[in-house]
Parts: sequence; structure tokens; C-alpha cells
Amino acid sequence: MNNLDNFRKLNGNIKYLIVSLVLVVVAVFVQKYELRPDDFPVDTDKFSQILYEKEDDIGVRLKEVFNLSSGFVDSSEVNLFEVNEKLNFEELKTKGFTIAIFLNDSLRFWTDNAINIEKQYSKTQLNNNVVKLNNAWYLVKHIHAKNIDAIGLVLIKQKYSFENDYLSNAFHEDFNQPSSIKISLISLSYSFDISDRQGNHLFSLVPVNTISSKNIHWQLIGILYFLSIAFILLFLTKWFRQLSFQQIYPERLIFSIVAFVLFARYLMLEFKYPFQIYSLEFFDPRYFAVSYFYPSLGDFLINAMLILFFIISFFVLFRKGRFVRKLNKKGNLIKYLSVFGFFVVLITFFHIIVNSIESLVLNSSLTLDAYKILEIDVLSLTAYFIIAILIISLIILLDHISFIGKNLLKKRYFFIIFLLALSLFYGFTLVLNFDVSIRSVLYLLSLIPLFFYIHYWSKKYHFSFYIIIIFISSVYVVLFISETMNIKERGKAKVLISKLQTERDLVAEHLLINLEQKIFEDPALEKLVIEKSNEKLEQVSDYLLKKYFRGYFKKYDLNIRICNNYEVSKPANELDNCTKFYKKQVDDYGEKLKNSSFYYLDNNNGRLSYFGSVKYAVEQTDYILYLMLDSKLITSEIGYPDLLIEGNIKNQNSLSEYSYAKYSKNELKTRFGGFPYDLNDKMFDEAKLNYTFLTLNNFDHIVYKSSIDNLIVLSKPKVKSLDLIIAFSYVFVFFILVLFISLSVNNLPSLIYLAQLNIENKLLMSMIFVLALSFIMVGAGTVYYNIQQFGIKNDKNISEKLESVLMGLELEIIDVNIEDSTLYKENVLKLNDLLRKQADVFYTDINLYDFHGSLIASSRPEIFTKGLIGNLMNPEAYKQMKINEKVRYIHQEKVGSLEYTSAYALFRDADNEKVAYINLPHFT
Repeated sequence: MNNLDNFRKLNGNIKYLIVSLVLVVVAVFVQKYELRPDDFPVDTDKFSQILYEKEDDIGVRLKEVFNLSSGFVDSSEVNLFEVNEKLNFEELKTKGFTIAIFLNDSLRFWTDNAINIEKQYSKTQLNNNVVKLNNAWYLVKHIHAKNIDAIGLVLIKQKYSFENDYLSNAFHEDFNQPSSIKISLISLSYSFDISDRQGNHLFSLVPVNTISSKNIHWQLIGILYFLSIAFILLFLTKWFRQLSFQQIYPERLIFSIVAFVLFARYLMLEFKYPFQIYSLEFFDPRYFAVSYFYPSLGDFLINAMLILFFIISFFVLFRKGRFVRKLNKKGNLIKYLSVFGFFVVLITFFHIIVNSIESLVLNSSLTLDAYKILEIDVLSLTAYFIIAILIISLIILLDHISFIGKNLLKKRYFFIIFLLALSLFYGFTLVLNFDVSIRSVLYLLSLIPLFFYIHYWSKKYHFSFYIIIIFISSVYVVLFISETMNIKERGKAKVLISKLQTERDLVAEHLLINLEQKIFEDPALEKLVIEKSNEKLEQVSDYLLKKYFRGYFKKYDLNIRICNNYEVSKPANELDNCTKFYKKQVDDYGEKLKNSSFYYLDNNNGRLSYFGSVKYAVEQTDYILYLMLDSKLITSEIGYPDLLIEGNIKNQNSLSEYSYAKYSKNELKTRFGGFPYDLNDKMFDEAKLNYTFLTLNNFDHIVYKSSIDNLIVLSKPKVKSLDLIIAFSYVFVFFILVLFISLSVNNLPSLIYLAQLNIENKLLMSMIFVLALSFIMVGAGTVYYNIQQFGIKNDKNISEKLESVLMGLELEIIDVNIEDSTLYKENVLKLNDLLRKQADVFYTDINLYDFHGSLIASSRPEIFTKGLIGNLMNPEAYKQMKINEKVRYIHQEKVGSLEYTSAYALFRDADNEKVAYINLPHFT
């Protein structure tokens, strides 16, 4: 009968092993499907089928638009946006569809402004089946009739001239292909040809030999693997407990299995095997890495699960009941020393846990401030899950040691021996000069009475006991993370200050390199330099500012000087003196930009400085134009600059959440961010040499004084008490969920028992439910309120800015006639300059569109010339302004993956005549 019961128990435990194996199989299958070489044989049949379906889909939609529009071929008064007002532009964009209608060879309707479409159909390339427009490859669907051309475009793949965090040359998601595959209109020997339904060649897919994922679900795969490991360990603990009851001496078998688990873990760390696990995002050292044993967040999670597993296994091997019975036969001194030893082990393990959590916070790049709920992702939740596992390990160890203490000691000796062990341990740490967190000590001291009460009064583990532990643990975790994050922020701030000392503007350097050749080969500039020399430098400077140093360079002051060796007009040695002076500047402070003759000047003047020169020779006279760019007092840029730089740019924005200022000789040289720095550094008089930490005006400041004259201040908003309360509510709810999940998986009957609806538990569950619901509602309500207030404030700011821009333009645009086609080019240049001036004043980009929805002028024309945005107005905005006659319209727009708020308004001149539509893109 006993053998039968044991067999049934084993079968009951095997279910955990089966679940683990199923999870592994599912994870391997999904990952094998996800990860593959890009030179795999492209499934042309599947690709073609998707393309045909999309072609049919847009064909139906195009036919509807064509039928609605064809009746108005001879009517120039009817606006096709009104005719097709039920068309959902956003749905079409999501599917990768664009529709354009030409009446009498003129563009009259469009559904997307992501691409440049010529105003006249006869000038387009849209009569081909596949075209590459300014930033993407499209399949073209045509419907032609007399005087009407309906064009449907199906996005195949983006093709920007460069890529960055927002611009990616990816296939439309429906095709599910890696971005490294190229598109060619010419069939190659190793390409995969795509044909239309009649067998005519459309284009070819050209793979390259790289490894990538076509549709990554790494986080889901990682969760499956981690769950499989957890279920294996759960199976082993259940089996160990069963063995301890079935066999008299199961230690050898259990110890062998534990040793094998340790050895397997060593092989995983040493060889990063299995590859399927270590290729996951969880094991990327960018998010966390500290040592050989903790090289990634995924390794930390596995280690945490193993710590919990080893503690449970130890007490299965240890057989505490047998141990207590043996010690009760010994003298009191042996009992006291044994319990004292266990308390030392507990305190030591507690500090290992504390140091592990501290290491997790200090050495990770994850968002662990729980009040920043919108920034919390799966990796951040994984970090909190690790913390929960470590605390559970501590609780289990404390519970077992309390059981031993209860059976060996009287009540009064329990606390005496614990305090002795605590005093000895901390005395030892003081001698060795170890840091000890007072909060951590108080947390441990708050747990001891709970387990003392449970064991010495023989109480059962009611649900209220778990809630109290979770409450105390949540408070501790939030405060401990906040304190550790503060330490981390100080270290990070020192690194950022060191970067500010040698700050570089990578966007400006990138633009300078691109502009260099144009400046050197500009004949108009050469003529100005030779003719004007130093008598009228402002004309040369104005020319450079208008043609080259506009837009992004508005954050810099341009200073120029022209030197020559023309003896009649200047001293004969002027050129030599200039050359010597600027050569010394370059030799002392200059660092040459890569692939450029421009220099970055590290002259320690508190500003960013760049230097370059252009030499012209006319007969016997040499002219040299010296260019110096110095950053202005306020250096934050406006508009689209991140879109214009190639490559990864997120790391360049490490200062985005800070404010900073540089002072030199008691004078503010440059500042950035929202903190209102004074023009002198008197508010930081308390600062001493090197680093000083101050709190002023609800900001935490780190002041670095490298010398008596030079000061750098880095500031960040102080964490508020409300933020900590919000963080506590989320952590509390998360820990409760972990408790429910762990109890459900481990022992569902015990969970049912804990939740028995007697009077006590009904009252308790009601209180817990109300408490948890209150925390969730407070947290969610605060986040929702902040988001709503931010949206309202954002709309108000952009509306006020729009009004200011309109008033400013009204005063400036009197002498520009937009409708005068004979002066169109000249007027556009004037308008571009005018918009740039207004953009500098009001700190925003400005676009101007005519009443047909075509771009007239822009303060940042390079966004359009580089093909990042089309030359047409957003169709939804155009419909609202033109058809619905809105005075103002604000909505969300997108370039690549960069989302921003875009505001439109009708612009009138001083005579109240309608002039154009004005657009302000607003970035937050």
C-alpha cells in the first residue's frame, strides 16, 4: 500500500517535469522559427501570395475611390477630399497603402504624405509596375480613364538613404522578411524572382549571408525557458521531499542531484550553452552585467532560482526535526551555540541578498523606479521578479531557523542570542570597514518578531501573515531601490559631468563634414570673400548663415575673419599673423574631425567650439576665410535633428532627463534643460573643489568645481514622496501576484485553505482587496491624471506658440507674394529665410503649405529634400482644414517611428486675406 501511495505521489510530481518539457519544446520550436539565416530560400510563393492579396485589396479600394472621383473630372471646384471623406487614411497607412488621384494631369487627392508625388501625372514614374520613390519601394496599381488617373501604391520595403533609431529600411510587416534582403529590378543568378499573376517579372529579392530574426518575440521565448527551468527545479524539490519520507538515508542521491545541477550551471556559464537561451535579450550584457557568475540579467534570474532551490534542498537534506531531537539531548551551551551559528548564517545570507539586490540596481541599465510605470518593460519586471525570489529565499531560511530556535530555546533567549549574533556580525563589518544599510537592518529586525510570534505561539500561516510580510517587504524594496538609485545617479552624474567637460556635438560634426566640400567649392562665396574682405564681413556672414549654417546651426554663433597678403590694403604680414594665431589655436586646442579639415576646439571656455578655414588664391594675393562656431547660451535644439543623423543616437541623449549649466569666471556660458540657472554662480557658493551635492528648488544638483574659475552643474528633479507612494502600490500588488502564482503552482490546496471564507478571512480578504484596489486606483489615477495634464498642457503650449508664430509672420510677410508665379523661386527663398528666423524666435520648426496642400517653404527644408517626409500636407490635416474649414487642428503624426504632435492653422496677412496653411511640428 505504501509503495502504491509513493508511486501516486511520484506521478503527481511528474506533472511538473512534463510541463517543463512541454515549455522547452514550445520555446525551441518558436525560436527555431524566429531565428534563421537571411540567405535562407525565400518562400516566393508565400511572398507572392501576400503581394497578390494586397494588390487585390488596394484594387478594390482604388476602384471605389475612382468611381467616386470620376464624376468630377470636369469640375475644378469640387474637392476630392470631400468626395472621399469616409476613407480611413490611418487604416490605409497601417496596411502600407497610398492612393493618389490625378484629374486632367493634376494631383487632386492623396492619402499619405510620406512620399513625394509630383503635381502632374505626366512627370511621375507611376506608369511602371514597381517603383522606388524617395524613401521606399512600391507596387503600383493603375486605373486609367479619360482625364483621370487613379494610382494605388503598395509599400513593399522602406529605402531611406540612411538609418537610425527612427528610420529603418524594413519590409512592411505583412511580408515578414528580414530587412537585410535587398530589392532589385534586375534578376540575378542568386536572387529570388517575384512575378505578377501573368508571369511577368516584377522585382527580385536579393538575400545576404547574415543571421537575423524575421519577427522577434524574444521576451516570450525567454519567459518560456525560465518557466521550464522553474518547473524542473520545482519537480526536484517535490521529489526530494518525497525521498526524505520514503528512504531512511536519501542524502547521497539528493546530494548527487544537487551537485549535478551545480555542474550543469557551471557548463552554462562557461560555454554559454544552450545557444537557444543565451541568444535571448535577457542575456544581453547591455542590460546587466557584473561578474563571471552574473554576466547578464537572465543568468541572475537562473542563479536566484537556484539559490531558492538550494535552500529548500538543504533543509530537506538537513532534516531539521531529527536535528532538533538530537540537540535536545545535549546541554544548553550546545543548543545556544547551534542557534547562534544559525543566526550568523541567516544574517550573512541576508547581507548576500542585500548586496545582490544592490548590485542588480547599480549595474543594470533598466528602469527600476516603479513610479515610472510607462517605462517599465518585461526586463524591468524580470528584475523585480529576481528581487521577489531572493526575498522568498530569505523568508524560507528565516522560517526554518525560527522553527529550530523555537524547539531549542525559551522565548527570552531567542532574542538575546539573535541580538548577540547581530552585534557580533556588525562589529565585524565595522572593523573591516564594510558599508551597512540601516534600512536593511531595520527590515531584518521587523521580520524576526513575525516569525517569533508564529512559531512560539504555534500560529498557522494565515493569509494575513503573508500580507504583512509583503507589506513590510514592499516598503523596504521601494526605499532601498530609491536609496541605491540615488547612489547610482551620483555616480552616473560624475560620468556625465566628465563628458560635459569634453562635450562634442555629433550632429553638428556630421553636418559640418557634409557641408565642407560645398563651402570650399562655392564660387559665390569666393567672390564675396575677395570683394568684401574685412570691410563688410556682415555680408559674408549673412551669406554663410542663410546658405549653410541655418537650421540646426542656429544653436551656434558664427564668427568669421578674412585675412590676406594684399600690401596696399593691409599690412604685409597680416596673413602671416593670422596664420600663426589660428595655427596656435589649432595646435593647442584642436582635434581634427574625421574625414574633414574642420577642427573641434577644446579651449575650456565653457562652450562647444568648431573651427575651419578656406583659402582662395587670386594672382599674387592669398585670401583665407576663417570660420569659428561657438555654441550659444541655450543649446537645446528644436524639431527634427535626431532624424538627420545616421546610426544609433539614443546613447547621445543621455543628458535628456537632466539640466546642466557651465560657468566660467562667475559667468553663465551655456545651459540646457528646465532648471532656471542664474547668470552668475552665486547660488552655488557652497560648492567646494571637485564634487558637491546640493538640493535647491526641488532639484538635486551635483556641482563640479574643477578650478576657482570653472564650474559645471548637473541637475535633476528630486524624487517626491508621492512618487514613492505610487511605487509602493505597484510593488505591493506585484508581490501579491507573485505570492498567488507561487502558491497556485506549488500547492493549490494550501491556497484554497488560506482563502477559506470564514468570518476572519472574509474580513481580511475584504480589507486586502480594498487596500490593493486603492493602491492600484491611486497609482493608475495618478498616472492617468499626469498623462491627461501633460496632453492638455502640451496642446495649450503648441496653441499659444502657433498664435505667436502667426502674429510674427503677419508682420514679416507683407513683401512676399506667394501667388506670384514669376517670382516663385525668389519668394520661396525669402520665405525659407523668414521661417528660419521665426523658428529661432519661437523655438519650433515651421512649414508652410498652399491651399492645394503642396509645400511652399520650411524652416528645415532638409527634412523634405532628404525624402524623410513628402512634399504634400498630411491628408487628414488637409481634409480638416480645407473641407471642414477648421481654424486650428492638432493631431499626432509620424516620421519613421518618431511620433510627434503637429498643429495646423490658417494664416492670414495683415489685410485678413487667406495666404496659406501653417504647420508646427511639436516634439516632447
